[in-house]
Amino acid sequence: MSLRRVLAPVALVALAAASGCIGTLSGPSGRRSDAGAPADAVSQSARDSSTPADASSERHDAASTPALDAASPALDAATPDAASAPDAYEPPTGPCTPLVLDARAPFTPTESEPFRRTDLDIDDGLVFGRIEVELSFVRGPWASAHPDGSLGMHNLFWVHRGTRGQDWLDNSVGYLNFTATTQLRLETNLGITDESIWSDVLSGSGCRTDEGASYHVHYVYDAEHHHWWFELTDAAGESICGREGVPLLDRIDGTSTGRRPASAFFIEIGHEIWSPGHDGPEVATLDWTYRDAEVRFYPLGCPP
Repeated sequence: MSLRRVLAPVALVALAAASGCIGTLSGPSGRRSDAGAPADAVSQSARDSSTPADASSERHDAASTPALDAASPALDAATPDAASAPDAYEPPTGPCTPLVLDARAPFTPTESEPFRRTDLDIDDGLVFGRIEVELSFVRGPWASAHPDGSLGMHNLFWVHRGTRGQDWLDNSVGYLNFTATTQLRLETNLGITDESIWSDVLSGSGCRTDEGASYHVHYVYDAEHHHWWFELTDAAGESICGREGVPLLDRIDGTSTGRRPASAFFIEIGHEIWSPGHDGPEVATLDWTYRDAEVRFYPLGCPP
């Protein structure tokens, strides 16, 4: 069962000013960032250490956002036309053709290159209704236990508005990690400027994977239609786990907020190798392989 089936059809409305982004653009492929963020940057580890670990502190907890996995019987019942909805995702054409951040080149993290970042500069003033992220990966070995005794966070992707070193708050589109061998944690903070909250979290359980097997992840932040979700599927397209919620925004500005506004986005895959000077929960995903990573930015007015 696919989460794509729970996206109800929405009538196409007039294309707003963002229709100026018609066409497909690609950022430079495989451009690696420096090993660490600038000194004034808010790091990935800082946001996690500031995010309470208990489920009650999350905006979307188990009580308010039930897990969407293969065992959930409510999916078809909640969508009357689910039987006729196609499983395969087909990008729209014409005025709803998205801007694309292309990071599809295969990437296997190594000690010399544990993570990779790909950037996309865009025109000033663009506004989006929806951002989608898709990538495939072969799950490698779990890293040795983090020094604090936990498994450590194994990254699938981080999509951010602005540049590396940009303010974390109100700019992180999506940050997806395995936080346990069967749990995926998705964070975003678009629309959040309160440092006591830090991020909006969806945690999916039952996300079982096997070393050496291939998987696909699909993430949608649909501000215009008030729906955000992620889903993990296996090589056959069968759903393994997922989660959904309601975003805070009804549109996504293309220019970042904070100290150094920039009209740009990036996707970063993998984590730096843990060292004594790195106090966050992240660990490197050495010998995992990522491929076909793509971020799509849809103008306002495009149906889900």
